[in-house]
Amino acid sequence: MTNHSLPLVTLALPFILWPLVFLQVLTGFWVGMASATMILLATTLVFNRRLNLNAPRRWLFSGFVSGFLLYGLFFVGYQFTRNLETFFGGVSSIYLLKTGIDTYLIAFLLIFPIAPAEEIYWRGLIQKHFMQFFSPAMSLILSTVAYTLIHAFTLNPPLLVTALIGGLVWGYLYNASKSLSPGIISHVIFDLLVFVVVPFT
Repeated sequence: MTNHSLPLVTLALPFILWPLVFLQVLTGFWVGMASATMILLATTLVFNRRLNLNAPRRWLFSGFVSGFLLYGLFFVGYQFTRNLETFFGGVSSIYLLKTGIDTYLIAFLLIFPIAPAEEIYWRGLIQKHFMQFFSPAMSLILSTVAYTLIHAFTLNPPLLVTALIGGLVWGYLYNASKSLSPGIISHVIFDLLVFVVVPFT
């Protein structure tokens, strides 16, 4: 095994950690997710200590706007699908993860480490690694597929669609801006809107 293949080997981590987190095997969901994303963040820093967080203001603004647009897209989608038992049940099961947890703590953990660490790992390590061998477009697709597949065990259609579309948007922001910051901003805003500020249910 060469050093060049090691970043891809780390994909085993989220495939192991996400089921443990969502099934709350070791601890509650939010503490588990914070711990899992911190592990991914630490893993990224082992292989890539030169994280590009610098971005022109227009791309930072794009990240800000895209977070709201993503929320709007899923809000509209929810209005059309909430009468479908599969989709309504999927969304409801996600919001059940908030039960008994202080909203301010959820907001804090979304701001750091959850959303930034996810972006740093999936875009700053995995997508960047794919770009050594494939075109930017193919690297975006491959990293998004992997990001979506780690949620497949949940059999939750809304969660899978969210991972797919979110991964494509945040991966595009990384490709276009060459910076992690726009995707981080977008991811944080989207998560805060969905879970804290204006939840769907």
